[in-house]
Amino acid sequence: MGEPERVESMVDDGKTTSAFLAKGCQIVGKLVLGGPGRIEGEVDGEIDAQSTLYIGAAAIVKAQITGTIIVVHGQVTGDIVAKTSVELRAQSRVRGNIRTASLVIQEGAYFDGHCAMGSKEAPRSEKDGKVAFLGKEERPKEDRTSVPPKVTAEARK
Repeated sequence: MGEPERVESMVDDGKTTSAFLAKGCQIVGKLVLGGPGRIEGEVDGEIDAQSTLYIGAAAIVKAQITGTIIVVHGQVTGDIVAKTSVELRAQSRVRGNIRTASLVIQEGAYFDGHCAMGSKEAPRSEKDGKVAFLGKEERPKEDRTSVPPKVTAEARK
């Protein structure tokens, strides 16, 4: 029998992770990470990351996530709160609210939820708590034939 394979994990910025959950592994409960972490497996519960959290393409996360920088390539169902930034990469799928100072959503990413930038609570619509997108036929028509009213300024005395 050979020795176990050592997995060298890297976060996007090139720094080695302090915690790694491999594909095929599952955690149910609260996961607390003191340094950079990478998840390729499954988490069901809560994640508290004190540094960068990288959620890989194979990851399936059903959790409330808090951290500093969160980069998502995989699937997340639950709210994300990040002090610095959240990045949703092209193949990511996120269902939940996001609260952060900076949000980057790459083309091809899927995001179903609300986003609050710098506030304590994600905004909700009054109707049913979902974002409503209007089709072309439902959008108000612009009247481009009318002339805008003249604006006049009073002369200073």
